[in-house]
Order: sequence, then C-alpha cells, then structure tokens
Amino acid sequence: MVTHEELSYARKLAGDLMTLKIESDNARHLSASQQSDATMSTSSDVALHREGTTHDSVPFRWEPA
Repeated sequence: MVTHEELSYARKLAGDLMTLKIESDNARHLSASQQSDATMSTSSDVALHREGTTHDSVPFRWEPA
C-alpha cells in the first residue's frame, strides 16, 4: 500500500516534470519566434520584462519597447 507521504511526493514530482516540460516548450517556441521575428522586424519592437518569480510560476509581461 502507498503511504500518504509517498503519494504526495509522487504528485510533487509529476508537477515538477510538467513545469519543466512547459518551460522547455515555451523556450523552444520563443527561440523559433525570435528567429522568425528577426527576418520581419527588429528585436527592439517588443521588450520582455520579467516581473517576479516564484517556485511554481514565472510570469511574463510583454510591452512595446
């Protein structure tokens, strides 16, 4: 039988893995987007500002440069 602690730990690991996958997918998409934008516009058109970070999420805010 699985204990409550083991189940909680497994859920935490699963959440961490999903977070890593999402961050990896976002980084890949951002990299492809930057390469595409470089041919159509300058990189100064949009500035990416990091507002604050927590362990669970990293919010971003897009603003015109």
